[in-house]
Amino acid sequence: LASCGDDGDSNGPVKVPATATEKITEKNFIITDLLITLDGDTVYTFSDLEPRDADDFSRYERDGTGVNDDGATKGEPSDLQVTTYIWSFISNETELQLDGDTSKVLINDGTTLKIEGAAVGDLTFHGNDNTLIMTLTFMAQ
Repeated sequence: LASCGDDGDSNGPVKVPATATEKITEKNFIITDLLITLDGDTVYTFSDLEPRDADDFSRYERDGTGVNDDGATKGEPSDLQVTTYIWSFISNETELQLDGDTSKVLINDGTTLKIEGAAVGDLTFHGNDNTLIMTLTFMAQ
C-alpha cells in the first residue's frame, strides 16, 4: 500500500544552500570597512574615505556583469554616476575576479562580502618590490 502521509520527515523539504553567486547577486553592497597596507604598514583605512563615498554601492548581476554606482553624493558633477564591470567566481568560488583582477573571498554569507587583493612590484618607484594588500568589507542593503 502507498501512503501520502508522513514519511518521518517532519521538517519539510530539504533546503539547498545558496551558491556563492546567489549570495551576492541582485543586491546593493555598500563598503563598511577598508584596510590597505604596504609592506605591512597601514596606509589607508575606512576612516580615510571621503564622506561622499558612504552611499556608493556595487551590484553584481547573475549574468556576470556589475555596476559601481557613485550614489547621491558623488564627488564632482562631471564624475560618471555608474561604471560597469565583468565579474566571475574562480577557483571553486574562493576567488572573485573583477575585470581581470582577482581577490580572495574571505566572507560571502549573503549579507557580508569581504575580499582581499594583493599587488607586488615596485609600487613606490624606489627600485624595490613592495607588497600592497587591500581588504574590503561590504554589506548588502
